[in-house]
Amino acid sequence: DDGYIWVSGNGNATIIRLDPATEEMKIYPMPDPTARDPHTMVFDTDGIMWFSSQFGNMIGRLDPSVDDGDIQLMAMPVENSRPYSLKFDPNGDLWVNCRNSPCLYRVDTDTMDVRTYAMAHPSSWARRLAITSDGMVWYGDTVRGTIARLNPETEEVTEWPSPSGANSEP
Repeated sequence: DDGYIWVSGNGNATIIRLDPATEEMKIYPMPDPTARDPHTMVFDTDGIMWFSSQFGNMIGRLDPSVDDGDIQLMAMPVENSRPYSLKFDPNGDLWVNCRNSPCLYRVDTDTMDVRTYAMAHPSSWARRLAITSDGMVWYGDTVRGTIARLNPETEEVTEWPSPSGANSEP
């Protein structure tokens, strides 16, 4: 924890760092105007920030130890998949859900290699992810009203109906 407050400029292509002690703000502009909507931000164990750009169809990384942030952007392999939520698994890989396509991505944070995983149904969309200590990837299918678990080793997806019904958007 560096004590800073981080804000995504969702809609103005920036990430902002506020130092509450000095009230100084540092603005990190996106290097590509297509990444106009930095969104969900998470930090890895090395202090690197990872973020999504949903409508830019990218994810990015920002290194706060470098003055300009050394922002690197990476387009996602499925067109218009709208990457949204980000979570790290126990191995340090970054998982990204697709908000507009029936897929999940696993990103090797060392190599930036991306692997795409299919969801159980062609109309599935996930909004948020959870990853358990055994590496299972959990998500709510907001279109179909199911709770799902992806086993990354076998690629098997198991689904359960939401107790709130098919229109519950879990």
